[in-house]
Amino acid sequence: MKSFHFCFILSLLFATPVLAQPGVPGGNDGLGNTGYSSFELMNKELFDNIASVIRNSPKYNGIMGSLKNVPGRGYFTPDWLPGTMVWKNGVARKTSGLRFNLALQTIEVRDSSADNGIKVLPASELTRFSLGPEAQPNSHFFEVHTYQNSSESGTRSIFEALNTGGEVRFFLMHMIGVVGPPPTKSTAELQKKPTYVKETHLYVLRAGQSKLSEFQLGRKSTLKLFGDRSKEMEAYASSKNLSYENVPDLVWLADYYNKLAPKNK
Repeated sequence: MKSFHFCFILSLLFATPVLAQPGVPGGNDGLGNTGYSSFELMNKELFDNIASVIRNSPKYNGIMGSLKNVPGRGYFTPDWLPGTMVWKNGVARKTSGLRFNLALQTIEVRDSSADNGIKVLPASELTRFSLGPEAQPNSHFFEVHTYQNSSESGTRSIFEALNTGGEVRFFLMHMIGVVGPPPTKSTAELQKKPTYVKETHLYVLRAGQSKLSEFQLGRKSTLKLFGDRSKEMEAYASSKNLSYENVPDLVWLADYYNKLAPKNK
């Protein structure tokens, strides 16, 4: 089964109508003074128009309709949640209605001044945002980072932060994948409609690095993160019965390692 990045497929589907559309006047995002430059405002206006085209496209609506069997219908959570958004210039804004569109990798905000009552923000507009009350343990925190993996490098996207500052941090990339039949299948099989699924990919960021790197779970790859303290960390993992194949245990290890700083220098 082969999986494709959903956003790439969307770019192919909507490349022609998006480029053919004129810009939308006005640069106020309806959420406060963000201090954008004129160049950023121009790009923002273009994105507003792109978002409108995509939302109203029969192709996109058809794809989103195909997500009816995917938990959350293509959203991180289908419910509108309170949250806080932080723009690139540091301006923060709380809102009562926020959700993360995994299919488009965009943030949607309930805004009575916007078309259909929904404002769409691309990842490039923000540095981070939260879903849910910040003081609650079941809230989720997201950051925008540049990342690299086996097929991409230098791309910016939205990641869920699993731990806060420190020398080793872990993140999850949530996305919609398209699963199709393998190329050995018959023509009839290949003509079947694709299946859309939620995918989650693990990434790591080490102090001093500018890009997140995709991370493969395992003892060797995990202990490599801890450098000269790998033996100590291995003993700690053993004493706590932590698994190198379990993401929560991995975050536990990273948090313990981060608390050892500045001894890690």
